[in-house]
Amino acid sequence: MISSTDKGLQHRIEFLPGYDGRHPDPTHPQDVDGMEIRFTVSGPKGLVYFALDTQWYPLSVVQDHYDPTRWAEQPYQARPLEIGYHAVTPQHPSHRAHPACELLAGRPCYAEIFYRPARALYWAFIHAGESAVWRELDNRYQQLKGRV
Repeated sequence: MISSTDKGLQHRIEFLPGYDGRHPDPTHPQDVDGMEIRFTVSGPKGLVYFALDTQWYPLSVVQDHYDPTRWAEQPYQARPLEIGYHAVTPQHPSHRAHPACELLAGRPCYAEIFYRPARALYWAFIHAGESAVWRELDNRYQQLKGRV
């Protein structure tokens, strides 16, 4: 879902699929992750986001522990990951640029991640729905330094 606000900001919800990067040879890198849901507010100053880890793993990962007849008893529950930003200008004096940010179409960016505020936003999301997420992310976007 993508929508625009009256302030010229873009709201986006993305569902990033889980993956099973296991390799039969244990000496190879092993990487497994569940689906991520990411709320993003973007505009000329960059973007801010809120990410949730659903813990919804590909069936190939959970098949040894999955009983489809007892789906309600599966231990997979969403949890907050982080709130973060990718800004086009430094946000504090010691900020170092990432040279090619894929979230900002390859431009340099100044990024930061926050974990504790993600927990509070997670509970606001559960109790008030997505409007709570958009309010918080719109507010965080407005606090980014930079030209509009």
